[in-house]
Amino acid sequence: FNLQANYTVIRGFEIANTSYLRWTRTVSSGVYILGYYNLIENNYIHDCALDGIYITGPPSNPTISGNNIIRNNKIYHNEMVGVNVGGRNNTIEGNEVWGQVQCHPTLMAVEDNAFENNGSKCPNYPGVSGLDADGMHFNGKGNIFRKNYIHDILFGPDGINASIGDYN
Repeated sequence: FNLQANYTVIRGFEIANTSYLRWTRTVSSGVYILGYYNLIENNYIHDCALDGIYITGPPSNPTISGNNIIRNNKIYHNEMVGVNVGGRNNTIEGNEVWGQVQCHPTLMAVEDNAFENNGSKCPNYPGVSGLDADGMHFNGKGNIFRKNYIHDILFGPDGINASIGDYN
């Protein structure tokens, strides 16, 4: 969903297997939000090529999104982060986030073959920096996070070894 609107409800969907267009969250995220007073509720969002849910609100323009509610979603196995929150006064509550990955197969299919990556494999691409695996990222002001359950997120490629701190 590329949601660039206000007062919209997205409820009860299974959102999965988004395409990967290099760092284009409007295409590659499960739900991309630019707007106010939207409700994203009771969805199952999984296997997205970038974030499960992304609320835009960069430091250069933090007031372009706000007062959105992200509630009771199941968010599994997406690239980078389950819920990425920017903007102001958003409420993120009752979500379950797990299994986010640093090296999603859809992203790797593009980046492993990108010219500027010189044959490097995930996560060591010279042309892409900052690959991560997190439950939630947040910035902005006045955002509320409550009663979310974030678990089982590993950091790194296949062969992760938690005994040496190779996890997130």
